[in-house]
Amino acid sequence: MKSTFTLKESAKVFLLTMFLLIASIKTFAYDFEIDGICYRVSSEIDHECAVTGYKEITNNNLIIPASITWNNIKYSVVSIEKEAFKSCSKVTSIVIPESVTSIGSSAFEGCSGLTSINIPSGITSIEHDTFCGCSGLTSVNIPSGVTTIEYSTFAGCSALTSINIPESVTYIEYSTFAGCSALTSINIPSGVTIIGSGAFYGCI
Repeated sequence: MKSTFTLKESAKVFLLTMFLLIASIKTFAYDFEIDGICYRVSSEIDHECAVTGYKEITNNNLIIPASITWNNIKYSVVSIEKEAFKSCSKVTSIVIPESVTSIGSSAFEGCSGLTSINIPSGITSIEHDTFCGCSGLTSVNIPSGVTTIEYSTFAGCSALTSINIPESVTYIEYSTFAGCSALTSINIPSGVTIIGSGAFYGCI
């Protein structure tokens, strides 16, 4: 039987394959890299910068500095951008400085080797999918200033056995703790007015 797969169709398949390959590669903008961590200057006036991603992780116990010097200028590290450490399975613990007041969505999604992490006291909202799929995470301490825990934040954290939710929290979005199969108890503060659908789905 003669093939009807034309050259034009072959070109389409090739272009589609290349598009999917390029789309799968993590890209992020940064101004400089120090010790394998990439930073972007977010404010020249206030000398502030954000962690945007990583090139190489040489230590399983990652410590993000409160400040970093580049071009003889000292910058305060004030935020971790979305997907910054996504799928970084090598890291087992991460220390985030108190200077950080913002952590983007999916910042640590899929960090399956992560067992412990501190969330700085300046964080007021934990964005969606931040720790989604961190299957090695056993406990989390949420600071008292947090008011909102967005959807799927801890979804798939199958080793998570305990978590504190401070009185400041008023809103727990959908699927927040879905798949946290090891979770045995949780205290929901009286100020919570909304618990989204499936927030504890699969917490057997």
